[in-house]
Amino acid sequence: MALEDFRRVAASARAAEAEEGTGWDALRRFVGEAGSDLLLAGRLSAWFVAAWDSLRADPENLRLRRSLMEVLDRMVSRAQQEGAVRRDVTGGDVALLLARVLRPLPGLSEGLDDPERHLAVVLNGLRPVPAADSPLPGRPPASGELG
Repeated sequence: MALEDFRRVAASARAAEAEEGTGWDALRRFVGEAGSDLLLAGRLSAWFVAAWDSLRADPENLRLRRSLMEVLDRMVSRAQQEGAVRRDVTGGDVALLLARVLRPLPGLSEGLDDPERHLAVVLNGLRPVPAADSPLPGRPPASGELG
């Protein structure tokens, strides 16, 4: 199941890169489309650590990861050349941010785990000048809700 998720994620990245007119639009599209597959992969990695460890050594998984990173690097580089992404951000930064944002946090109250909102916060933070007028989806969590 995880390899199939990675295949979909890699295909989504390639399609976004090929079909979108700007690097920023490609990056936004990829993050939006791949979020659900990456969220599932993140949850599986947290629940089935031993299976995840064996998957990491799988040649197909390694090929897909390399391919995905190449596309992410190109998208970020293109968006930087357009002035849409900070110059000090890499495709690796984006991949790690996605992994962290989409990894489930234990003990969160119902409704606080809002990957769509958190991905929007991350994307906005990649901009050279964050778009203050760009509304974020979902509701902001109150500090008191986090314990």
